[in-house]
Amino acid sequence: MFKTLRRYQKPIFLTVGILAILGYIGIKTPAVRDPAAKFLDVQTAELAKKISPENAKEIHDLLIHPGDWFGAGWESLMLASWNPWKWKGDGLHDNYFKLQKSKDPADQQKLAQIHKFADEWFQRILERHPEMAVTYKDVPAEQNGFLKLFDLFDRFDGQENPYKIPQELSDYFSNPERWNAEAAKTYLAQNRALVDEIRSIGLLPEQSVKGLDPLRLGFFSVNLARRSSNILEMEARLAAERGDQAAALQSMLAVQGLANHFDQIETPSLLHATVGIFVRLTAQDFLFSQILPALPPESRDIAAWEKAMNFTPQPPAYLGKLTKGEWHAALQSLALPIFSAPEDRYTPPDPDAFVDAYTSYFQRRIDTLQSTHLKDLALPVPDISVETLGLSRNSRKLANLMIVGIDEWGKGCTRAAHQTAMSQAAFAIMKGQPVPNDPVYGLPYRWDPTTRQLTAPSHAALDQLSIKPITLPK
Repeated sequence: MFKTLRRYQKPIFLTVGILAILGYIGIKTPAVRDPAAKFLDVQTAELAKKISPENAKEIHDLLIHPGDWFGAGWESLMLASWNPWKWKGDGLHDNYFKLQKSKDPADQQKLAQIHKFADEWFQRILERHPEMAVTYKDVPAEQNGFLKLFDLFDRFDGQENPYKIPQELSDYFSNPERWNAEAAKTYLAQNRALVDEIRSIGLLPEQSVKGLDPLRLGFFSVNLARRSSNILEMEARLAAERGDQAAALQSMLAVQGLANHFDQIETPSLLHATVGIFVRLTAQDFLFSQILPALPPESRDIAAWEKAMNFTPQPPAYLGKLTKGEWHAALQSLALPIFSAPEDRYTPPDPDAFVDAYTSYFQRRIDTLQSTHLKDLALPVPDISVETLGLSRNSRKLANLMIVGIDEWGKGCTRAAHQTAMSQAAFAIMKGQPVPNDPVYGLPYRWDPTTRQLTAPSHAALDQLSIKPITLPK
């Protein structure tokens, strides 16, 4: 800090401190704001003549906009780089994340204490809000598909190409015309142990997060999830090409199982659900575009595929389950650890008020979803927002950050439900049954027997969902 700045430090902080406190208690009228702006403009301009341009500019930028001061309040003052008592870190939860990255044993001990406190706090929150609690399944570790899958991911996480899939095979999943059966056979043979492990995990029927670290649940490699399903889909296609329907069916069931391990746990977050839906819809598309066409007609048992794959659209209550899971994930892996970090002095000062407002918001969404019809699921939930009145600025900031895009999940779940319903209709057509109606609007699917393309009914709401047509094999 420059000597000249030290000389003017006290009058600056006295002036700014008074203004920041006024802003903190809510005085935002022009009568206060305008004279303050004029005064600070003059004072900082004079100060700029006596200290370095860099410090003068920062002071001027901070002080000349009292509207920002009154909005930011005390936290902005304490985060200013020229403040001799500057708080540690650069923003909300900065110090907490630094502890997470640190390998220092002392920092790791602090982190463990933070997580212990956050976990105890979460249990007290559940006592206050028992309607947000869930019943966990008792699944032995060796039978827990979710645990086995995440153990697998832990071994490969952080690697640029974790499963060492050649580029020509990776390209196949974005361009099916680039299928190279010999390359696929070679890769699967060279990585047989990995393939068998992924398939065995996918075929495990149960999954649970009981007793698992919430932080481990919240962060995982989406790329590993995608690549795991890709490996099984390659295996299924090779089996189909040699006419082995049983082997192809087993591999595809394992892909379905991987999807279940993500969104059928007790508290699936919206990220878990996104991965689960993606893997499941990709498997549906792969079945009709790659597996069934590759099977010789005499080996193709459509009824067996329909029964085994059991494509079932999820009702709106499913999104209610995901919403509750998101509440668990967001509080346990983000909000409560942030609030529990003692050195993050500029984190929200009103944690209990934040938790109550955040929980109330999720409770109302869940209650609404219980009675929502699927055709309305893609619409924003009406009249529901986080009640931020009375919350501190940083609590409002954190609350709004933690619900960004939440209405879009309704649209995603709606799209998945309609896509899955159309897969059901595709099976019906392949079995020689009449073209079914869409189960939501009661309109007939559009079927072109010449191109063998099945398309969603003509409806404005369905057009906005961009439901992918299905081309059925002959």
